[in-house]
Amino acid sequence: MLQDRRTSRPTPVSSSLLDETEHRLRQEMTRVAGTLYASGGVLVLISLMALGDRTGSLVGVALVALSSIVFGVGLFLVGERFEVPASVHVLTSASGTAVVSVIVVLGGEPTAALFGIFYVYVAAFSFYYLSMSWALGEVALAGVGYAVALAVINLPGALGVWVLVMGASITAGALIGRLGQQQRSLAANLAAYDVARAAMLRIVSHDLRGPLGTIVGSADTLLQRLPQLSPAAVRDLVRAQQRQAQTSSTSSTTCSPPNASQPGS
Repeated sequence: MLQDRRTSRPTPVSSSLLDETEHRLRQEMTRVAGTLYASGGVLVLISLMALGDRTGSLVGVALVALSSIVFGVGLFLVGERFEVPASVHVLTSASGTAVVSVIVVLGGEPTAALFGIFYVYVAAFSFYYLSMSWALGEVALAGVGYAVALAVINLPGALGVWVLVMGASITAGALIGRLGQQQRSLAANLAAYDVARAAMLRIVSHDLRGPLGTIVGSADTLLQRLPQLSPAAVRDLVRAQQRQAQTSSTSSTTCSPPNASQPGS
């Protein structure tokens, strides 16, 4: 149901990192869905104050808008504390379609196109967070719901309005979904790069510990006992340092991190 985080990841990352990413994503989804519900309800109330008597059922639309605000605030608070399953987000998106359709019917002809713009919310959320198949299903459901709402109120020029609103919704949703894919790809590359860098540092530090210890020991011996050492002993110590330095150089040049793309590639 959710966008696949594994398709663009250049190297496997730890399961704990993947689980943490999914946990944060679902919390974010819940907060965003709550924000969309609440902000949509507020915008509907503002538009009602501007439209006044031209709204078909002023009280009905206001009640639905207020319910949307309450639901959105509650959903946002839930997202701050709990992880909501992906299936709930699919239902949340579908229920958003139903809410918009009800508002269109209650608002009547003067507000059919205006309130229909909220289908953009549904499309943007679906394309950004859900997989392509589920997003297309949600948009198809929105198209059917809007068509039914327009037929119920018998709006003149309903076909043109439907094409305009749904076309804008699909276009906006697809663009936002594309931006989401690029963002996730960059995040996956950065995560894999961090894992590869940490692995490389562990390998290098392990391989250099022995040679560096030998070099430090030889240097300490030279400093402490140089006057007592014969020229041959000094040469032996220097050669030992040279051998260990060559070993360290070879280790650092041959050691490479796991295959990972540089961030931003």
